[in-house]
Amino acid sequence: MLLGSIKMNSLLESQWSRSQQHLKKLIMQSRKVTICLDGWSKKNLTSSFLGISACFYDVEGKTARHAVLGIAQLEHPHTGEAIAEALATCLEEWSVDTEKVLLVVTDNGAN
Repeated sequence: MLLGSIKMNSLLESQWSRSQQHLKKLIMQSRKVTICLDGWSKKNLTSSFLGISACFYDVEGKTARHAVLGIAQLEHPHTGEAIAEALATCLEEWSVDTEKVLLVVTDNGAN
């Protein structure tokens, strides 16, 4: 059973790597990218999170795309600096050139 689990993990990691490279390519080919941020937390819970996604036009596929780039755990307090750092790390991981970022969109949450 362990050998089958190892093979499945290897297969999933390989597929994830190919998918990630494909998405990076699509984002690199786009002219502009809109970044969407949404933070959420719940009272009495110890963790808060920031969802980061990208909207862009896929030149190859001739269609608009929306992709989740990451979910970052945020430490308290949720300062602008902490959010900016999480965003910068995510954009770097996905090779998104900040010159391509047209807008950063968030909701009007208190956080």
